[in-house]
Amino acid sequence: MGRETRAIPAVSVVIPAFNYGRYVTEAVDSVLAQTMAPREIIVVDDGSTDDTRQRLSRYASRVKYVYQTNQGLSAARNTGIRQAASDWIAFLDADDLWHPEKLDAEFGAVSGLDGIRFFGSARAAEWPAQVPHDARARRLGVRDFLCWMPLSGSSAVVHRSCFDETGGFDEGLRSVEDRDMWLRLVVRYPSAAVEAGCWWYREHPQQMNRNAARMHQNYVRVLTRFFRDHPQPRSLERLGWSFLFYDASYSHFAEGDRRAAAIFLVRSLWRYPRAFSGGPSRRRARLKLGVRLALGERIWARRPGGRRSTGSGT
Repeated sequence: MGRETRAIPAVSVVIPAFNYGRYVTEAVDSVLAQTMAPREIIVVDDGSTDDTRQRLSRYASRVKYVYQTNQGLSAARNTGIRQAASDWIAFLDADDLWHPEKLDAEFGAVSGLDGIRFFGSARAAEWPAQVPHDARARRLGVRDFLCWMPLSGSSAVVHRSCFDETGGFDEGLRSVEDRDMWLRLVVRYPSAAVEAGCWWYREHPQQMNRNAARMHQNYVRVLTRFFRDHPQPRSLERLGWSFLFYDASYSHFAEGDRRAAAIFLVRSLWRYPRAFSGGPSRRRARLKLGVRLALGERIWARRPGGRRSTGSGT
């Protein structure tokens, strides 16, 4: 049985969309189904050439539709932020879904923490997710965003006052824009992660492809700027660069460039030889990737468990 409907601070939900007409209505429906209704839903159509506009027309006054020429995900989110009328802004990618109790669980879990300005929840392992009524929130720090990403663009909720100081998403980035923004937020504001699966990530062929070289270039740009503007202890800087090299290794491996993947993996281990924090699969992530590189995918696939991926976690 779900939580009882109760008042929450006014929330504007921003959904950036680009040629996702086939999915965006399900995303909107998942917001309309919230047990704690948001104040408004803003869909920013970033120059779609498919039937996104037509599919959204049936929502009439329930959705604020904003069209702009194609400028990228960061620009679409920034447009949504400017259009938002609420103190809190939540983000949802057009091809993802929220659990009906997503906002309820998140605001309920962080209500006992002082001064939280940036929070979100975990990705659901499967759909439909069962959100526990006693979900708890844990404080987040810079370390959390230098390694595995505890929050996603489809789970984050940010007080609009934060953007007044940090500015919006970097429109010059066409990847790694989430990590860039979350680092800028967590270094300034009390932040938290709700330990419950409240959203679902849809996997489909039309998702943005990972371009290993571009991802690495943008990632380097983000960390260089962050450490320049917000100096951290040497151990955290080494962890951040080590995870960046692991991410580059995994991305190049996924593209079939085993030589580049091996080089980046060695650089990751050299920067931070200790295991990454997290559960067993995360602590052993680099070991698994190294074994896959050494054995090759054909041999790796024969092991018990088949082709399960280590995942980069970014």
